[in-house]
Amino acid sequence: MPAFTKLKTFVIALKTGRTHITDCLDDFFGDLVHVQGHAHLSDLVNGNWSASLPVWLGQFLDEIDLTPAEVTHVLAWPPAELEKARAAAAAAVQAGQSPTFRWVLYDGAAPNSLVRTGAAGNPEVLFQSPGASLRLTQLNYGEIYVEEV
Repeated sequence: MPAFTKLKTFVIALKTGRTHITDCLDDFFGDLVHVQGHAHLSDLVNGNWSASLPVWLGQFLDEIDLTPAEVTHVLAWPPAELEKARAAAAAAVQAGQSPTFRWVLYDGAAPNSLVRTGAAGNPEVLFQSPGASLRLTQLNYGEIYVEEV
């Protein structure tokens, strides 16, 4: 979750596995005709983001209505983890399926992307945020925010 996520948003995400980022990704990939007509479909399907992210990714994230803080957050994820998400989304699109995206807090020390099969049998990407990224602020009388680490 992006830096300075509010407590209410964080609790909802913990309960549902849904964030604004996962909702925006689901909305985009839910319309396969739109995905297949996207200007960067070839790089999405054939690219390899393990070493570095494509220059167009930030603009794409903006296009699907992520906030500036969310774009920064996504672009800060390790490229190898975003490559897992790209590969899963590409495989789903090529198979005529819409991938789904979920979020969870986990005990690991670094961001992770786990590819699995969703409840509907479609590919699902689970973004795992490290619990080490949580901080209790001294300001605002104990409000909890998520902080990038």
